[in-house]
Amino acid sequence: MHLVQFQFARVVAGRPDLTGGPLVATNVLRDIALRNVWIDFARRALGVLHNIDRLLDEYSDAKVAHILNERGMRTGAGDAFDTVSVKWVRYSAKIKSLKERLLEEGWLTVKQVSARLGIDRGTINKRRLQGQIKARLCNDHGQWVYWLPEPVTSLSNDKITSVSSTAGDAV
Repeated sequence: MHLVQFQFARVVAGRPDLTGGPLVATNVLRDIALRNVWIDFARRALGVLHNIDRLLDEYSDAKVAHILNERGMRTGAGDAFDTVSVKWVRYSAKIKSLKERLLEEGWLTVKQVSARLGIDRGTINKRRLQGQIKARLCNDHGQWVYWLPEPVTSLSNDKITSVSSTAGDAV
């Protein structure tokens, strides 16, 4: 409505020499309107990027999509967010995933824990379920990362027994 009033005032004000007539005034107003639409789009996009980046400190892609949808945010195409759209935004904006962030903080993959402690994946999983190893899901594929306190000793079931011998070097 403001644009129409502005256009009407410029044209009726009788200054075709300044505006170039109604056609130029219409083009100027259209350009202003498009610029305002673009600025609004850019602000919303930056808001979405900021939200995604902040949410990925704690949540997986699917949970981030769910939260963004709850907040009424939409993709650039106006669609609801899903895991694929969050991954695309992460890729295009070079935003790190939850797993990448956790690994940078010192969390370990199951393979790294296995190598460090000398136990197999099944034992790691069992220990996680028993609460003996701190762990958390790091993505939507059911992958876990693990936090091991420093210094780490083996968590295997093997107990070290002391062996004494009276027969020389025999064990």
